[in-house]
Amino acid sequence: MMSVRSSRLTAVVVILIGVFASAATATHGHSRCAPISKKTVTHDRVAEVYYAFDGEITGCVYALGKPYRLGPGFEALSQGSHGLEDFVLNGIYVAYEQIHAPFEPDLIRPASFYVVVRNLRTGNIVHREPTGASSDPTSIGLGSARRLVVSKTGAVAWSVIDYRTYCHTDPTLNCVQVRVIDSRGGAVVAEAQEPSRGVGIEANSLTLHAGVISWEQNEALRHFVLR
Repeated sequence: MMSVRSSRLTAVVVILIGVFASAATATHGHSRCAPISKKTVTHDRVAEVYYAFDGEITGCVYALGKPYRLGPGFEALSQGSHGLEDFVLNGIYVAYEQIHAPFEPDLIRPASFYVVVRNLRTGNIVHREPTGASSDPTSIGLGSARRLVVSKTGAVAWSVIDYRTYCHTDPTLNCVQVRVIDSRGGAVVAEAQEPSRGVGIEANSLTLHAGVISWEQNEALRHFVLR
């Protein structure tokens, strides 16, 4: 009887040791990226983005434990705004906006608005494109994206409003664009006026699910498959 109880007790101890070892490994995997006292920007089961102690925003894949500096966080100052913001993480890929907006941009120092995608496994920049084609010579890009999504394959999509030109469908309203960059290249997959009387694109409606982006246009849901 004692040998049976002993065997059962031993089995329980072995199981508990395995559980605690797995938890310690998981905790260690996370701690390999950064100290616990870091300020997290965003994270998922694969990777995280956080502020390093020197203020630089950093990305890291848990399994590798190798951090990559992405750049300075966004700051709005009296002389202008600059930095990185709107981080979206999906597995090893992180997408964000890179903004440089002087208080008085000109031809020599234009404002710039870029969408950037980084591979946190390698640190490489996968995509870096302006948010749109601006007609203003003092601006690169159309301004900040309204919504930004990234797929597990590194494809990216965003919505943006062109405040500098009127939409061709209604001269009193600005244009909303839905833009993508995937394995086929970059494209504007939808363009219409801001919503009015049931017509137009809702810029904040862009979502991503299983590699398919969706948005509301003319009070209906539209879709586009990223590749």
